[in-house]
Amino acid sequence: MGEIILLSLIILLVLPFFFFALFVMLASFTGAPFVISKQKKVKTMIQLAQIKPGEKVIDLGSGSGIIVVSAAQQGAQAYGFEINPFLVLFAKLRILLSNTKNAHIVMRNFWKEDYKDFDVITIYTLPWSMKRLEKKLKKECKSGTRIVSNTFPFPTWKAEKEKNGIYMYIKK
Repeated sequence: MGEIILLSLIILLVLPFFFFALFVMLASFTGAPFVISKQKKVKTMIQLAQIKPGEKVIDLGSGSGIIVVSAAQQGAQAYGFEINPFLVLFAKLRILLSNTKNAHIVMRNFWKEDYKDFDVITIYTLPWSMKRLEKKLKKECKSGTRIVSNTFPFPTWKAEKEKNGIYMYIKK
């Protein structure tokens, strides 16, 4: 009987690490690797984005959904596009637990979407994709769209503001 309890405890302790490792591995194959944004960075991103109630916000490669939930808590209609199905489920669980009704995660490849209807776009992607993403957003975003990037700046677009490695751009 003691062996069953010990085995059960080991499984309960090891299983979460197994699933987290699975998340990370799958993310590496489906897009950028999953890296959790630190709470301080999320707070700075939300602050620089100057989100107003009713605005439409999209987080590209939304991972665990932390930015989507934070934007929704500011009163935005917040969306996240994530390609990794495990992270989509994880983010949906985060939204459910946060009891945030205006937060939505969708399993989509953000490269195949159009961003003309969004007021704010947040990103945390790899440096090699920033040039391509810069071109896409300059072409598709409406004038006045605020784009906030965690850690990596666009190669030619001049940031309106920069704070602690967070870059905020405004589409002219």
